[in-house]
Amino acid sequence: MTAPEAGTTTYPPLTAPPISLIALTPELADSAVKGRLNAAPGWPEPPFRALMAELSRLVAADPSVGALTRLITLPDSSNPQGWRVIGDVGVKFDAPRSDQEAEIGYSITRNFRGRGFGSRAVLIFCQYLLDQGYTALRARTEDGNDPSERVLEKIGFALVSRHDGLGDWIYRKR
Repeated sequence: MTAPEAGTTTYPPLTAPPISLIALTPELADSAVKGRLNAAPGWPEPPFRALMAELSRLVAADPSVGALTRLITLPDSSNPQGWRVIGDVGVKFDAPRSDQEAEIGYSITRNFRGRGFGSRAVLIFCQYLLDQGYTALRARTEDGNDPSERVLEKIGFALVSRHDGLGDWIYRKR
């Protein structure tokens, strides 16, 4: 894992215009929990909202957790931050992982789906993880979630199996 910039506990954003992936900080997580973060309607979605308070504690204890949990943002000059959250992407901390392998999860708010933001965000996040030394990344999709499966296929994940209503996907460093 690359260390934060000198003198900070934050990680630089990952960018692929027009999106940026902002590392989660305790302050951002706290703002999201309290509904004070400039975000598109519907974000965070219920599964991520439930994790936000715990992620805030984890990031406060270990800033590197923030590098593995990113807010997907678009430029927005109408607010002081200069961006608006439209989704999230990150390593799933409740799934088995090692120094070389991790499971990722992601979501884009409904109004921003179908525009390539999810594919772009997942791709740059996966590239970042591979650059940090991971050699295999996993993802799971619910059967019938065709848009999510297209995201994974588009960036090079391969379907490994289907069982219990889930598709298991893998992406390996080439």
